[in-house]
Amino acid sequence: MEFKYLRKRLKNIFYNKKLPNQREMVTLDNSNPVGMCLVSYDERYIKTNNVELNRGHSSKWESREIALIFSRLGYNVDIINWQDNSFIPQKKYNIIFDIHHNLSRLAPYLPQKTIKLLHSTGSFPEYAAHRELDRVDNLIKRKKKYYSPKRICDTVYFKRSAEIANAISLFGTEYTKNTFPEQFQNKITLLPVTFSLTSQKDINQPLGDEFLWFYGSGAVHKGLDILLDIFLENQNYKLNVVGNLESEKDFMEIYNHELKGLSNIEYHGFLDPLSDKFKQIIQRCFAFIAPSCSESTSTAAVTCLIAGLYPIYSIDNGVTLPDSTGYLLKNCSHEEIWKAIRLVSDYSEKDIKNDIKQIIDFVSKKHSRENFTFEMTRFLKKIINRI
Repeated sequence: MEFKYLRKRLKNIFYNKKLPNQREMVTLDNSNPVGMCLVSYDERYIKTNNVELNRGHSSKWESREIALIFSRLGYNVDIINWQDNSFIPQKKYNIIFDIHHNLSRLAPYLPQKTIKLLHSTGSFPEYAAHRELDRVDNLIKRKKKYYSPKRICDTVYFKRSAEIANAISLFGTEYTKNTFPEQFQNKITLLPVTFSLTSQKDINQPLGDEFLWFYGSGAVHKGLDILLDIFLENQNYKLNVVGNLESEKDFMEIYNHELKGLSNIEYHGFLDPLSDKFKQIIQRCFAFIAPSCSESTSTAAVTCLIAGLYPIYSIDNGVTLPDSTGYLLKNCSHEEIWKAIRLVSDYSEKDIKNDIKQIIDFVSKKHSRENFTFEMTRFLKKIINRI
């Protein structure tokens, strides 16, 4: 009774009102639909051209493909942006698919029988927040300078979305799944992320002797501060840094000397993995270092794997590799990463190439677009048919 009253009150306030920050909704129609579906992810790439879709982060393609899968299953699909906090449903949706807080925000407007799906593109937010804050505290203690966390997101609404969801899809491994509270465990299905399209090393040629750090936002969350400290102290090893650090002025101020004043650390800024410059960099690098403290499955890590680089990576990257390949970091401490750099640098090129070949074969199948479509379609069919 209270739920129905709340829904009525909210509709009276917002129904048919165009709110100033409401984004455009994109629609995919079927001639003979089996129902209505609302997707809260990213509407911008539904009707984009393939050139734009293939450049940059793979979430562009994934967000469009999810909407297209629902369309192929026979639904009329409305797509809004997951950050649209103003959209108010004016249709009776049979399914809602959301990646964060809109599931809980929109629940009062939806029929009680609506299938509610949460798609998590990160580990559990409370886990991620504590992990990043620990690293930020350590940086501040070391450098005596302030740095603000960059990857902490809302936890209350996400948790509420997880509570009301009929099912949760998650990029990652069993480790990633276990970052979620036990109450959500039986709702979770693990799915494979896709890699960003990229150039690939010719591993029949010499591999090079340099290292790569390649990530998105959140330099401390992704462990770059630890790497810069290591390579400052050991200037006979070279590190290439690829990422948009210009948006983190506090980090750039703390590490200005390391990023701009050392010959063995080269900062390249943001680069498209398909760009000529990125191709040139990976030809010089034989390994990438991925010491992130929290991910679902890191698209950046999977992209480096498919590019033909040897992995030094944390378990938080949510990556599964063939047995006895790669170097798995246990705690991402300064000492552990430095040990890994020395050991991997002494591996024979033959052994590294053998590992890389196994990894590329594994990743190209598990994280392909074709496999994503197959696994996501199977997941959605199972949930729709079960409820």
